[in-house]
Amino acid sequence: MAPTRLLLHIGTAKTGTSTLQAFLRQNESALAAVGVYYPPTPEPRMNHSVQANAAVRPPAFWPRVFKTSFPDPAPVQAQADDFFADLRARSSPDLTVLSSEYLAGFRVAKIYEFLDVCGANDGTATAVCYVREPTQFWASSTSQRLKSSARVQNPLQGLLDGYNVVAKLRHWEECIGRDRLIVRAFEPHQLVGGDICGDFLGVLGGFRPLPEAATFDRPGDRNVASSAEALIALQELREEWLGRNDHTQAARELGRAIARHAEGLPTTPARFSAPVLRVIRDHYADDIAWLRSAYGLEFSTVEGENGDTEAEQANETLSGGRVRELLEQFDPTVLATLRETAGSELGYLP
Repeated sequence: MAPTRLLLHIGTAKTGTSTLQAFLRQNESALAAVGVYYPPTPEPRMNHSVQANAAVRPPAFWPRVFKTSFPDPAPVQAQADDFFADLRARSSPDLTVLSSEYLAGFRVAKIYEFLDVCGANDGTATAVCYVREPTQFWASSTSQRLKSSARVQNPLQGLLDGYNVVAKLRHWEECIGRDRLIVRAFEPHQLVGGDICGDFLGVLGGFRPLPEAATFDRPGDRNVASSAEALIALQELREEWLGRNDHTQAARELGRAIARHAEGLPTTPARFSAPVLRVIRDHYADDIAWLRSAYGLEFSTVEGENGDTEAEQANETLSGGRVRELLEQFDPTVLATLRETAGSELGYLP
């Protein structure tokens, strides 16, 4: 097998991607000193998602966030062209690392096109993919989604956004082969050093000799978990005061106000009910089995089984999409305080 020259961190979502990318950017010089090259990224981003999308997609098909950030795509496209030209021209023996969770979603034709643009269509690319257990993924993505939308996704009514991991991995297998695909379970007790940064250093150590992990700086947590009361407030106050309008400046201001006023309150950790999580777990049983068979992944997941009545009620709760019903518990007094303080600050309450 040809030696790896290009290491692609392809995600997936909700697996500490932002934290790892901040770590790679923060330690750019230390990594370069041991033969690992993490190329420049467009400020303030710390990943290569802009370049990856510009390489294989016309601007009309870029993700919405890039269309909004770059209303004039021409300079972005030109910079991406230069980026990949420089990458192809590199003669250094260094291991190049690119990171973008968008890569996991590329289909076969786009993967081949991307490898060609990188100059790595000669069997010298390896991909690293972290995967989260389905119920943990849903819980994390729901908490994140509520910061910009009042809607809770029901994973039983179609593919859970971002979690069609089996199809994604099969696409990459077809393009580079299973022997060049490193798949890791995103669970702290299974990660080297207990976190994504330490684990990725372990992956890099398989390609380049590295010094002790302690010599690298660690970034802070990029995503702070919201409390049960904050999640309920994010959904219900947006509906009450903004008419469910999502992705607006008013919605962002409301989210920030809720986060500020939740600080210092005796809030409740956001834990979703076990019957709901069991329904999701069972829905993705085939995916879990495939990941175990293909890559040896073993996940920690919710224990126990739902009875028929419990499963039916859990399905109804998921369909309703009401956060207060999906959570195990919350403090009504804290929730009322959040409503009063955030509403008064923003002028929604007298």
